[in-house]
Amino acid sequence: MDVAAKAPAGVLAKLGFVSWIVYGGLAGADRWLSAGLAGLALTVVVVATQHRRRAVKLMDCTSLGYFTAETLIVFVSGTAFIQRYHLAFVWGVFAVVAWLTVIVGFPFTLQYTREQMPREVWDNPAFYQMNRRMTELWSVIFTLGMVLGGISMRYGHVLLLGMIIPMAAMGVGLVFSQLYPRRFADQFSPARHSAPRAASRHDKPAGTLRLT
Repeated sequence: MDVAAKAPAGVLAKLGFVSWIVYGGLAGADRWLSAGLAGLALTVVVVATQHRRRAVKLMDCTSLGYFTAETLIVFVSGTAFIQRYHLAFVWGVFAVVAWLTVIVGFPFTLQYTREQMPREVWDNPAFYQMNRRMTELWSVIFTLGMVLGGISMRYGHVLLLGMIIPMAAMGVGLVFSQLYPRRFADQFSPARHSAPRAASRHDKPAGTLRLT
């Protein structure tokens, strides 16, 4: 197994984030083809490594899909469409995917929280509701980015509407995703689900024979 396949989930998450930083930097320099190809290459590494570990994340597949589509669009029709619509396009893709996971009953945050919590809590209704609410928040954040991106295309203020406000909303989402699960810490405590039942005074010792 290569080094990438041994990378912990946190490293893969950071690499996925780096792919968007690289994409944004190249796109800001009006190098749209390079931006798409760089984002595509980095995300392929992330998804391929997750596949080896049998832990592919839907959001990383969504990134892969966007970078692939962006690259193909630039190849086929040039940069005009991406230059004008990329903000609404990228946020819209994530908004659609996120809302679909809510609708089908498998909030995408489940893929992340299941890696952090024991298997015993996965079927807990509170665990599902926690993830549904977190996914709904992220769906709203993505939708907000899409709407603001569309407004910026028509009225300008791209820096404020297309970058500052959506990224601030992303920051809120990240903080919420860190703090909100703590409300359920007692319900998801491993001890609560795995602690053995206290012995009753009526219980017979194991292996004891009853004489008659």
